[in-house]
Amino acid sequence: MTKNASSPAAQKSATDAAAPLKHHQNKWAVAPDWRRRLALFFIILLTGVALDQATKRWAQSTLARVALPSQLPQVEGSEGPKSGVVHIPTRRIKVVPGLFDLLYVENSAAAFSLTESLPIWFRIPFLLTVGMIAVAAFLWWYFTLKQAGWSLLASFCLVIAGAVGNLLDRATLGYVIDFLHLHAGFVGHPNIHWPTFNVADVIIIVGAAGILLHTIREDSPAPSPEKDPASLRTKTS
Repeated sequence: MTKNASSPAAQKSATDAAAPLKHHQNKWAVAPDWRRRLALFFIILLTGVALDQATKRWAQSTLARVALPSQLPQVEGSEGPKSGVVHIPTRRIKVVPGLFDLLYVENSAAAFSLTESLPIWFRIPFLLTVGMIAVAAFLWWYFTLKQAGWSLLASFCLVIAGAVGNLLDRATLGYVIDFLHLHAGFVGHPNIHWPTFNVADVIIIVGAAGILLHTIREDSPAPSPEKDPASLRTKTS
């Protein structure tokens, strides 16, 4: 009498053999403990903030020059930067001609020039408060997530790191340094451009995209058992 290949002993042996492979495939989906989560947070935070601040300092020293406020025309109702030093753009570096330039800009408003109409005495504290609330919310979310793998946690860290980088600018300078400039010059319309941004903005976008992709993946329906090759092999055996 031939022994059935689908006997409980055979099925257990196949399951045990596939266990290491399954563990290897799902290692990025396993939620790390709080110590590893904390280490991941500080590694990405410190790396992201250091990269953002270093590139901003480079842009300020390479793409602009320092001028004393007394050398500039006074505009009624305006206030100087917190640092007491004004930087004037002096140079544009064409990285990809007609598409991507490096251009120094000091942005005292929010993204896309939002809040630009608000008086500066209200605008800066308001943006600092909103930024700190957003960072606090993401920190709480990061450390309270139960079912979160490495990729999702890293995405949260990227968003926090970018937000902290821009917050440092607002707290110390009164504005955010932007220098990455995309425009449509390659089609003859250089005035059509994306608002100038910085490395912190790029880090935030990458992190937000990671969170969005994870959300879409989680919301997608699970594959039907009838279409699973493993289940088909079990039925035909």
